[in-house]
Amino acid sequence: MSSPAKNEGLTVAAVQAFGGQATENTQEFASTDALEEATARMKARAAQCGCSLHEMAGGGFLLCRWGHCKEVPCLRAVGALLRRIGGQHG
Repeated sequence: MSSPAKNEGLTVAAVQAFGGQATENTQEFASTDALEEATARMKARAAQCGCSLHEMAGGGFLLCRWGHCKEVPCLRAVGALLRRIGGQHG
């Protein structure tokens, strides 16, 4: 049995044991992983444009370049801003 199959079997067993609660937790972790991956990709894209991207504690992001910073509310807005300043990468 491969490792992913074992993990899937454990997840199914956990769902049965806890009446569906484990499914909600698993989905939460999956979305957290996806958000972290998207943030890492956007930081790399910003670096290709000569910018730095920082996560703010209260949510949102800070995009900096040449001593100037702009507060941006979400990753979608970061992508749009990078396209406007010439970051046509990806």
